Amino acid sequence: LSVAHLKSQNVLKYGLDIPQVKEEMCPDMEISSCLDGFSLVLDSGGDLIYVSENVSNYIGLTQVELLGQELSDYVHPCDHRQLKQLTPAKTIGSEDELVEIFVRVKCTVTDRGRMINLKQANYKPIKISGKARCMPANEDGGVRGTVFLGVARH
Repeated sequence: LSVAHLKSQNVLKYGLDIPQVKEEMCPDMEISSCLDGFSLVLDSGGDLIYVSENVSNYIGLTQVELLGQELSDYVHPCDHRQLKQLTPAKTIGSEDELVEIFVRVKCTVTDRGRMINLKQANYKPIKISGKARCMPANEDGGVRGTVFLGVARH
């Protein structure tokens, strides 16, 4: 969790042009409550740098369980090739690339709202859309390469 926190702070500091938008527009509103899905940030290796707390409402897995893990561990094996499209090879200074894919993700919430363990979980189709962005080089280290910033929906 510590590594995931450091990576997410690095993306916020160097990867976002306007990190204060939420605070300036609606300081009292929780943005994730407006989404019909959950937000996520992936590094170039497919590791989850950030996933919003409301992820458990959609796939039953908690934020703590997912942070620092590879998203491919929870995606159907037939969809792994599509998952690689989220973090294409990009060069520093290149334009952000819009990406949209459909994948099947393990879901530990049944249709009736009951929780089941991960081995019994079924796959649920979700749409992941967002931007692939190349992180600028910095002398402090941190996240390098392409990161994906997006939203996953039903």
